Amino acid sequence: MKKGLVCCICLMLVCLLVTAACAEAGTLPTINSLLQSNAGKKAEVRDNLDMYGLFNDNFEDINYDFKLIILQREAPQKEFTARLTYPPFVSDNGFEEDFTGVDIGNSRLWLRGDMMAKLPQRYRASSLENATYLIIAEDHYIWDGTISVSDYDNSSDGDLPEFADTEEMIQYFLEHPRTVKSITYYPKFGVYSLIMLYEAKTKKSSVIDYTYTSSMRFARNPEASQQWDNMTYISALLDSLDEEAGVDIQAAENIIGTVEFAPQEKKDLWSSCISAKEYSTARHSVEEYYWAMAAELEGLDGSQENKEYYDLIIRDRNRTALELFVSFCDYSGFDRSVDSIESSGDYIAAPDYDWMETHLQETVALFN
Repeated sequence: MKKGLVCCICLMLVCLLVTAACAEAGTLPTINSLLQSNAGKKAEVRDNLDMYGLFNDNFEDINYDFKLIILQREAPQKEFTARLTYPPFVSDNGFEEDFTGVDIGNSRLWLRGDMMAKLPQRYRASSLENATYLIIAEDHYIWDGTISVSDYDNSSDGDLPEFADTEEMIQYFLEHPRTVKSITYYPKFGVYSLIMLYEAKTKKSSVIDYTYTSSMRFARNPEASQQWDNMTYISALLDSLDEEAGVDIQAAENIIGTVEFAPQEKKDLWSSCISAKEYSTARHSVEEYYWAMAAELEGLDGSQENKEYYDLIIRDRNRTALELFVSFCDYSGFDRSVDSIESSGDYIAAPDYDWMETHLQETVALFN
């Protein structure tokens, strides 16, 4: 009897909460009602314009006899999705290439009546139905990185011995592997802040302007972690220029076009050597740059204890030893708990609302 009463009370509470939520949503005005009231303020509306999307087809022709509605849209937050994996590991980031994240809640929409008031009267739409274009200041989250938490067994030692050379170092790491039992991956999201123009009838889109904010790095040594990430591209470039294994010109050109951190004069030299089929010259220059980066990485490590290992590796120019040693140092590891990262929302970059407001005003000023 008591159990039935409790269930009944819980059901009533759920119904009340749902009713209250619906009532709250119902109190929001529509775009059309606000346009008719000439409110002149920023106000949230209940209209759903999710059919107007960043990846809709683009339009090229502009109708110069137009009416505008100016809006602001806030994308749903993203879930801190956990993905537990076990050996054999087949991915470095734990998610599929087309992963877009899991939305939490729905988008929110505001009519920017304050911006509409700054438009000349002839450009102001009186309703969605007679609007030619929608200007929407909005944000768009993208998955741009992964946090990984590895669970190791007890087969690895904490301290390294002294080594006579890098071959001895490699042998030690091979005999004392850090065996990973499982890896849990969590996504991080960067965000685009955009000023978009949409054709009201066709829903086609055009980007007026945008800026991007990348997700936070949680590495305990973010500078060293970033340096090593950059070095992996240069290492791949070295491999693509290996004449014994066969030069992969396309791969080399793609990497050179990707490495924005490398000095332009270096990239121009590498490209010109490849074009002239002077692969050994290109590879020599790339290798010199790689080991210069290794010396910078040693400085970013900052550990006196690790200095002797770096000096040994750089002396022998042994890439395999460097890869094993950097893996041991684990620069990309972090000390924060995943619970604190999730509760703080730090895995999601914050949209640049100041930029959005400034560029929305600049866009509106074009019509005056």
